[in-house]
Amino acid sequence: ISAFLTAFDRSLAETRIEAGRDEWLWGSSLPRLRYVATIFLDSEGVAGTGSVSRAELYRCLPSRSQLLKDLVQGDMVGPVRVRDATARLSPDPIGHDFIRVGEAAVAIDPLSSQGIQEALLAAIQAGAAVHTILTPGCDPAPALEFYRERRQAVAARSRLTAARFYRAHADRSSFWARR
Repeated sequence: ISAFLTAFDRSLAETRIEAGRDEWLWGSSLPRLRYVATIFLDSEGVAGTGSVSRAELYRCLPSRSQLLKDLVQGDMVGPVRVRDATARLSPDPIGHDFIRVGEAAVAIDPLSSQGIQEALLAAIQAGAAVHTILTPGCDPAPALEFYRERRQAVAARSRLTAARFYRAHADRSSFWARR
């Protein structure tokens, strides 16, 4: 869950990340004394809740945080938004007439902080694959296989990296152990 808040305290200028008991929190400052904070938790924690309940949960979780607890004193600038941040790999990231790039191909766990870097790399690799596929006389099979293998490698590396991060906090709760 995520929302924009006013940052009444200038000490919230830096990006912050913290492991909670059943969640992890990320926050970063924005222009005009605003702050965005995102809380990653199990989907059943917010499934079926209305906007009022989500806002209450959003205010409650940072209040238990050491790094983001001061946010609860700020005013919410917009609604609390809920998004699925589950890591996933597309069953087929490329074909003869389509290509999936970025999170359409591989959505990696946000704790790794590698999403933008991987999306840029995927775009470069996608460009090479598309160029080969569209070049008259070229066999598209190696380009298709190259792109599939690269996306599978990214997904595998992301799973290992995320598991290492989560394992470091597995003693906190089942939230961390399940990952």
